[in-house]
Formats: sequence, C-alpha cells, structure tokens
Amino acid sequence: MQVNIERRENGEVDLTISVAAEVVAKEIENVFKETARDVQIPGFRPGKAPRAIIEAKLNQDAIREEALERLTHSNYIDALEETGLNPIDRAKIEKSEMQEDGSFVFHALVTVMPEVKLGDYRGLKATKSIMPVKEEAIDAEINRIRKHFTTYASLPDHVIAKTDIAIIDYVMEVEGKILEGSEVKGYPVEVGSDTLFPSLNEELIGKKPGDVVRVEGKLPKNYPDAALADKAMVYVATVSEVKTMVIPELTDEWTKANLEVESVEQLRKEIGQSLENVAAYQAEQSLRDNLLSQVVQAAEVDIPEILVNRFTASREAEVMEELQQDGLDLDTFLRRRNITRADWDSRLERDARTQLKSYLVVQAIEKAESIKVSDEELKAEIELLAQRDKVTPTAKKRELESRGGLEDVYTRLSRGKVLQLLVDSAEIEVQELNIEEPVQTESPEHGKE
Repeated sequence: MQVNIERRENGEVDLTISVAAEVVAKEIENVFKETARDVQIPGFRPGKAPRAIIEAKLNQDAIREEALERLTHSNYIDALEETGLNPIDRAKIEKSEMQEDGSFVFHALVTVMPEVKLGDYRGLKATKSIMPVKEEAIDAEINRIRKHFTTYASLPDHVIAKTDIAIIDYVMEVEGKILEGSEVKGYPVEVGSDTLFPSLNEELIGKKPGDVVRVEGKLPKNYPDAALADKAMVYVATVSEVKTMVIPELTDEWTKANLEVESVEQLRKEIGQSLENVAAYQAEQSLRDNLLSQVVQAAEVDIPEILVNRFTASREAEVMEELQQDGLDLDTFLRRRNITRADWDSRLERDARTQLKSYLVVQAIEKAESIKVSDEELKAEIELLAQRDKVTPTAKKRELESRGGLEDVYTRLSRGKVLQLLVDSAEIEVQELNIEEPVQTESPEHGKE
C-alpha cells in the first residue's frame, strides 16, 4: 500500500491510497472462495464443483466490488495508522478505480484534527501577583460567619429599621371600600429588600407595632373584575409585629460552642490561614492562565469549521436545557440580556474558537513532551474525588465510567501537567499586591483548574 497526502483548507486531507495488484488479486480470490462455498451445483457437494462451472454461476462483478469495498475499508484504516492522522468525521471515498496493471487506487477525503504549530512555550516570562491577607478581610469573614447564626427577636416597642422583619396585615381599598377577598394576615416584609411591596421599604422605617401605613397603587388592566381594572387603589397595612436581627457576640465561649474553635484568637488564625491559601491558589491559577495565554497566542492552528459547529451546538444545547429547567426559552433569555440572536451566535463561535485553540495547543504540548498520566496517578485522583464525595473509590470509578467522566479526569490531569511544565520552565517574578480592600473568595473544590 502506498499513501499520498494532499492537505486542503479547513482541515481537509485528500488521501490517495494505492493497493498493489497482488493484494487485489488475493482479496478477489478470497471473496470468490467464500461465495463459492454457498453455491449449489446439482451432482456436486457445495464448493466441490469445477471452478469454471462455479464461475459461470457467480456474478464476477459483484465479487470484485465486494473485494474492493473490503480493501477500501482495511487500507483506509491502515493509511490512518501509517500517517498518524486523526479524523474527526467520516471519510468520503471518491474516485475508486482499478488500474490496467491490476492495482487499485482510491481517494479518501477526510477532515482531521488540525496541526498545531507551537511557538515558544518554555522559558516564558510572567509575574505572579499575590494578594496579602489583611485584618479587614479576616474581620469580614468573621462577620459573615456570625451572620450565619443570626436570630430574630420580637420587640414590642422597637422602631423599624432596615433589615428588620415587619409582620403586617393588609387589605386593598378601592374608592374608600375594602376590596372583597383582599385581606392578608401575617405577611413578612424584610424592610429594605422586599420586592412585592417596594414602596413599603421606606414607608415602614420608623414605625412601630400597631402603626398603619397607606401605600397608593393601581389594579392591573387585566384584573378579573373588569369594572375595577386599571383603577387606583390603596394598600392599607397594619404593623402587627417587628422582629429585629440579633447577631451573636464574638466571644471565646461562643466560638467554642458553635464553631468548635477554642478561642477568638484561634479562629482569626485559622481564617487567616484559609484566606492565605485561597490567595495563593488564585495567584497560581492566574499565573497559569497568563502563561497558557502566551502559548496560545504564539501558536498557529487552523480550526476546522466542523469542530466549531459541534462545539457551538453542544454549548447551545446545554444552555437550552438550563433554560427549560427555569421555564424560559431562548428568546426570553436573549431579550433579558439585551442581545440579538446574531450577537449570541457570534459569542458562541468566538468562545468555541478560543477554547478549541487552547485545547489543541495543550494537546500539542502533551505530544511534544510525551506527557502521560499513569494508572497510579489516575487511581490516586479517583480516591481523592471519592473522599470528597464521601463514597468508596470503587463506587466513584463506576460512576465516572457510567457517564464517560473517566476521560475527563485523565484530560484534566494531563492538562495540569502541561500547565506545571509551563510554570516550572518560566521566569517568574513574584510581587505582592497592595490593594485597600482585597476581595477574598472561598477555596475551590479539589481537582478544579
């Protein structure tokens, strides 16, 4: 077999595959013998009649076509292995011809994973910026924890302020008369945040239990009673109870009883260490992103449209599924974000090309550096994931295999190795940021890039 490669635009490759005459003849003979075994000739056992008689009974063109079809399939597979091409779609077989010398030539047009021309990816320069953990950040985290233990106390003479809960009874009045069926008792208003009665947020401030508040409004145009539709109305709300937020005092006794931490000082140390870990993680991730961005920008790759189309279709399907769960459609989704369908399609395509190029560049570095994930490394990661999810490693592996997630774990680990290679070979300058109020976030889950 001989293979010639002609590369075309958009990731297409034209393979010209030539099969030697003796190979063709042997395959035709194999198909003839297989077919001859089933031929019934009176006076002879199956397959034992003279060849000339059997040939007269068989369709020689059909035998040759079957042989050439088999040769096409097997030699196409061999050609892919020989050339190292990685197809991403089924091949189109064109111009299949028997030659005068008995050989067979056919063309296979196939779209393959694109070649990546890597630029420099070792010895890059980058800055690793670390966010210092300040006392203000520790205070903010402690306050967040304290608010988690908030309770509400009912105070008879308390003057309503923002964040209080006002329990109200209300009715609706139209033209000085109470609207039948409009009475509601015990409605809780989170003062300052209520969205059902936005105007009540300000009106209730300064009031006490027993006070009455009147808020003007309007009945909807589609109100069931046409005679009242679109008419002016008044909400008459009576404050029946006020509950105010009580945040626990920060003491050694409280931290020990509720957080299983011996003292406030120990709590501050643990929170400080946690925030430092988060800052270090964020700095490392930002550094990796910076280095990978440099590598991707320096690389050259022509991404086939078929890959872009598959990516955008998959992403859109994910969004549609999410919208359906929320009871929305795509038109509503786009309208709320004030973007057109053309804008949406453009964003999907842009994101597809960005992510696909990054993926292909990482794969190219894996190949260039012979990066592999060992069975032991894969097993260790599965054990960590099982520990996180509080299941056995066997159960976690079975769950990953059932949804095709094992390959995702392998890909993530190999990607991590590529990123670590970029870091290890880079010239990195470490600097500490000086920002008045740094934003600290929670630590990411184990294993996420």
